[in-house]
Amino acid sequence: MISTTKGAFIQALPTIISKNQNLITFQKSTFDVDVLAIPVKFRASQSAIPTQLTSEINGALYVGKRKDYFQISYHKTPTNRFKRTLDHYGFSVGGFVGLGNSLVNSDLSQGKIVNEYQGITISKGIAGIIAINNFTLGVAYGFDQLLDSNASNWIYNQKSWVGLALGLNLN
Repeated sequence: MISTTKGAFIQALPTIISKNQNLITFQKSTFDVDVLAIPVKFRASQSAIPTQLTSEINGALYVGKRKDYFQISYHKTPTNRFKRTLDHYGFSVGGFVGLGNSLVNSDLSQGKIVNEYQGITISKGIAGIIAINNFTLGVAYGFDQLLDSNASNWIYNQKSWVGLALGLNLN
């Protein structure tokens, strides 16, 4: 069944049919808004501290341009009918900003901070995201700003990192 609404074609495909149907593919470009979790960051060596892989979870709001591809196919069932399946692939590139935490101590301040604590940071940067059906994974490149009076002493303040991003699409 094909109908039109405001110039757009809408195609309703049945979930089960009696004969096989060719693969149907379509795509869609959208503005993307996601919530990102960045569970792992790779930080380059700074001062006397070697390369670090940190695992404090950070959260961020992500906005970008997204391209989605959808494939509808029919697979034969044991009853000789064909059942519809939908596969989805998406790609997105954009920017993010969010809050997180990071270790602040004497080693990470060249001895200028005596107490050890988890400092609150604001993270900002860019990310590329790939979506396969409901699973979203990406790579983020960003910078952290420590949000307290020790920011100028923290060796990672405004230094770049590369991280793993997991996303939840909000639109």
